[in-house]
Amino acid sequence: MRSMWLMPCLLAWVGCGGAPPRECPLPTAEDERAAFLERLEAMRAAGSRVELPEVDADAARALAPPTASLRVRVSDHGVGLVEGLGMLSWSPERLDEELRSADPMRLGWLLSHDVEDVVSLDADRRIPASARQGGAQGFLVPALLEALSSRIHVRGAPPELGLAIAPRTPFGTVAEVVYTAGQAGVERLEIVVRVDEAERAYPIVLPGFDATELLEAPLAELETPRFELYLALTAAGAVLAGSEGRLAPDCRSLADDDAPTLPGPLDLTALGACLGRVKADFPEEDTITITADSEVPFEAVARAAVAAAGSAQGLFPRTLLSAGVR
Repeated sequence: MRSMWLMPCLLAWVGCGGAPPRECPLPTAEDERAAFLERLEAMRAAGSRVELPEVDADAARALAPPTASLRVRVSDHGVGLVEGLGMLSWSPERLDEELRSADPMRLGWLLSHDVEDVVSLDADRRIPASARQGGAQGFLVPALLEALSSRIHVRGAPPELGLAIAPRTPFGTVAEVVYTAGQAGVERLEIVVRVDEAERAYPIVLPGFDATELLEAPLAELETPRFELYLALTAAGAVLAGSEGRLAPDCRSLADDDAPTLPGPLDLTALGACLGRVKADFPEEDTITITADSEVPFEAVARAAVAAAGSAQGLFPRTLLSAGVR
């Protein structure tokens, strides 16, 4: 990224030595700082127009501003990347502190820039089968994998990624993005949502297995039986299940049929009450795995994840996002 002052300086330099002689003034540190802050404010204004899932303020009280400096951006038309977004959520105090120690002549490098779409979406907002390894049954998106892999390991920071996803995006598209992110080495994701015009982030975990986990997991299961809570959002309603089977509408007993635990459109109040009953029966549990049918809008998944955590993170604040199985 070139400094925004580079082109004017080049033009002035080209004119040096003419008749009459012209000066070639370089920008001062104060000039660079003022230009940087002006562009940062413009980016904040533009960011406020990005379409994101909206979450009720009461449900999102515990959510913090986004921290990931790399995002996947999913619009209605394509999947791209946005780099360097951390500063947009900084407070004025932190921004002032960071700028005091930064090289004023290189401030342009701190600003984010949008990467062109690496994958285009079809009319149904899905990643075409031709862009997925394995075709229609595949989850891996090679073009996105390459774009992420070339950036995620060169930052000297934890491999984390923000998900700025349009509310109407089908979960099938999200699942492919999340799976590809995991293959690129991303360990932490944050869903970026909008709360009263401000951006907030809900952290989610990508399931990972290493040799230690595989050895310790059976012993842990023997010592403390786990409920292993799952939430699946379907066209027929929300299904809650544990290690022994799906839950009935009372959210305590096991269902004796295939009906959803909470039939019909997603009701966040009913979901919160149901999860509260599960938490009362299994107070040591803090993890929920969420998945959805491929056509469920991402906004429903984001809202369900925030509701599952509880307004004060008192229910199931550790969320794993499952891509499901095709």
